[in-house]
Amino acid sequence: MADRWDALAERADELSDSLYFNLEKGEKAVVVFIGEPHPKEVIWTGDRYVEVGSPEGKELLERGKKPTFKALLNVFIPAEEAIKIFEMSAPTFRILFKLRQKYGLRKYSFEIEKQSKSKYSILPDDPLSESERTHMAQLELHNLAEMFPDADDSDFDSYSKEKKDVTAGNVPHDMIDSETHEELTTRLKQLPRLAIDRFLKTLGVERVRDLPADKRIEAFEALESLERSGVNPFE
Repeated sequence: MADRWDALAERADELSDSLYFNLEKGEKAVVVFIGEPHPKEVIWTGDRYVEVGSPEGKELLERGKKPTFKALLNVFIPAEEAIKIFEMSAPTFRILFKLRQKYGLRKYSFEIEKQSKSKYSILPDDPLSESERTHMAQLELHNLAEMFPDADDSDFDSYSKEKKDVTAGNVPHDMIDSETHEELTTRLKQLPRLAIDRFLKTLGVERVRDLPADKRIEAFEALESLERSGVNPFE
């Protein structure tokens, strides 16, 4: 495992800064968000961030250090005719999530303004034409999951560390749909692991995908409660 992370660190060092979407404070740019977000949890060591799944990250977690949520997303920059990676903090991701719910990210271009080191304002710019949307759908994106593997991502969706093989014939037909699953998991990834454990235990399941459809409302109520109040680790 250590070799894998060492190799990834070397690869990350080789990546050009031009791969990322960067703005200076006060700068604006129009972008189109494409593809799906990729979560990343990192921990600040004092001089740099490390991924939570790395050996150093796991050691810091055991010592009580809290992880920071990051989200990666492909963006198309019309002015440059280029696809870059936008790395955003949890507050920026929440802004984008609300815009997705209200406008849909596939129907508009958006203006991004950098207000501080990690704070952005994002506003709808212009509607995309049908031909523009078709063009966006055909673009080759950066494979974020491959470029930035999240060692804990496979365990996120499971309350226990055990993996269970499920055949198609054994999957119940009354589970939550894929859209509900995506929204729940995306929002849960912004919370600490303890909150995720509390959520799954409250709903009586080991994995988010195992939630029965009739528990959908209860699941969102439990999630909203955790988002508002957080989790007391001493309870």
